[in-house]
Amino acid sequence: MSAGIMVAAAGQEIKSDCKHFYAELLKTGMFSDLTLEVAGEKLKGHSIVLAAKSPEFARRIAEAKEVSK
Repeated sequence: MSAGIMVAAAGQEIKSDCKHFYAELLKTGMFSDLTLEVAGEKLKGHSIVLAAKSPEFARRIAEAKEVSK
């Protein structure tokens, strides 16, 4: 499977547009599971994306999930 291609269940190839997909998630807040407050503004976010991009966010998210158990 080449980069940027996903194989559909029916065997059809569908081009993956991750940049567009992430932009839509950000715009709509779909599947967001946390809220960040920055300078008084609330921003919806996706913990898996933040954790993947930042070791500090990964640590804090893991700690928060442990506390909420």
